[in-house]
Parts: sequence; C-alpha cells; structure tokens
Amino acid sequence: MIGVAVVGHNQIAEGLLSACDFIAGHHRHCRSVCLTEGISAFKEQLYETLDAMSQEYDEMIVLTDMKGGTPFNLAFQYKLEKAGDDLILVTGMNLPIVIELVMGLESKRPAKELVQEAVENGQACIFNEVTEETEEDPEF
Repeated sequence: MIGVAVVGHNQIAEGLLSACDFIAGHHRHCRSVCLTEGISAFKEQLYETLDAMSQEYDEMIVLTDMKGGTPFNLAFQYKLEKAGDDLILVTGMNLPIVIELVMGLESKRPAKELVQEAVENGQACIFNEVTEETEEDPEF
C-alpha cells in the first residue's frame, strides 16, 4: 500500500488535502504536515509522521510546495537518512496533483507510475494566457 504526505509552508498542505477531500472524498492514506512554528518543531513533526507512515505503508509519496524550501529540504533529508527508495519526493504540488494521487491510491499501481501521471496532469492544468499561443478559448 502507498501513503501520501502533503507537506508545506503554513497551512497549504492542510488546505490542499481539505480541498481534495471536498472534491474527491476523504482518503485515509494521506497525512498533512504544516510548517507553522519553528523549524525544529516542524522537523520533529515531519519525521514522526513519516516514521509512522513507514510502519503502515510499503511506499510513501511526499508532496512539497516548493523546491529549496524548508519542507522540501527536510523531506529530502528524511529520504536520504531513513527512507531511500521507499519514498518518492515531488515538489511544486498543486491541487490536480493531489487529487490524481489520492484517486489512484486504490488502483494497486506502482507509486512511480502514479507520480508520473499525477505530475503530468498537474503540469497540464497550468494555464497562462500571457504566454499561451492558442487561437481558441481555453477549455473549462
């Protein structure tokens, strides 16, 4: 089984999971960890959460808000110190990525496959009318 940790600054992780629950229904295989206080308290909470998940799940996917930020750096540190290949780290998360992963968890597909599809979906959902060269209106 695969577990997903959504990790980020302030309440973004909690908010994305809440929005995902609203759209796709609650999923028990997901946890959020929010950097709202000091870095040492956050690291302790992150490590405790990931340690507990590693006991419950064969593989973990950790989504973070931005590369180079404290949540990403500490998740990467955890991967190097404790999880190795049992943890897949994805950064630059958005709501479509979270939804795609949550909906795919019960499929019994490999974590790497789920991550690849979720990231492709998340990227495809980004639209910028300033740089998009299209003759048609975007699909809504």
